[in-house]
Amino acid sequence: MALIKGKQIGTGLDGIATTNLVDSAVTTAKIAASAVGTGKLADAAVTEAKVADSAITAAKIGAGAVETAKLADAAVTTAKINDAAVSTAKLADEAVT
Repeated sequence: MALIKGKQIGTGLDGIATTNLVDSAVTTAKIAASAVGTGKLADAAVTEAKVADSAITAAKIGAGAVETAKLADAAVTTAKINDAAVSTAKLADEAVT
């Protein structure tokens, strides 16, 4: 039977608690891919500062996930738009005044 700080590994009061873990004991390699799901994240747990620059790719964004209400003011700039993204064919007649 494995013991951590003299306690049996299990659930409840004798389980693994934050106080029983040393700093850096839990690493990315030690967490199963399915261990962290939406239901296990507290509201506002994932912040911009906690997301790596290359973590979010086009393939990871669901259809309809990005909408006007979710974009911050000045989030879309000309530097962030691909040259081929805007064309006459892609602009609606009513958008051009």
